[in-house]
Amino acid sequence: MRCWCNILKRVPNSVLWLLRFPAAGEENIIQAAKSYGIDS
Repeated sequence: MRCWCNILKRVPNSVLWLLRFPAAGEENIIQAAKSYGIDS
């Protein structure tokens, strides 16, 4: 996750698309991204 967040920060207007499987993990991914300074 840290690597992807670093890429997202460095590439202007970048977006990371993820599938919702399982949906229960979605909140964990959002919180992890926020901890690396990425807005969801």
